[in-house]
Amino acid sequence: MKDIQRRQATQADYDFLHDLHQQTFRLYVEQTWGWDDQQQVELFRQSHQNLDESPFEILCLEEKEIGCIAIEDKGDFLLLDYIAILPDYQNRGLGTQLIGELLELGKSRGIQVRLNVIKVNPARKLYERLGFQVVGSDEYRYYMTA
Repeated sequence: MKDIQRRQATQADYDFLHDLHQQTFRLYVEQTWGWDDQQQVELFRQSHQNLDESPFEILCLEEKEIGCIAIEDKGDFLLLDYIAILPDYQNRGLGTQLIGELLELGKSRGIQVRLNVIKVNPARKLYERLGFQVVGSDEYRYYMTA
């Protein structure tokens, strides 16, 4: 297991998070809705305007920022609201490790873990390998539970 550190995201992380989001999700957004730079900047700004009080955590490996995760405790389930790892750190088992830890937490509490994934995102295969099942969908996303 890799020693992934987590720390609360702050407004100082905004530029890192914006770059991370573009590197990890731009292709899927382009394929699904199309990518408009101005619109994406505004949507990102709205959803990240209060990072100090958000569920976003910066993921660090050997003191280098490598990604972000956001988990919301909804009481009767845990929601994996966001996970992104820089492309240079993908396919190293880090996402598997992080999601595995979340699944263990859910299991220890006797509650489900839920997430949604854009239909064109190949991460769906990872989620299914880890035990998530599609429980619903809409035009753009699969809704999954484990």
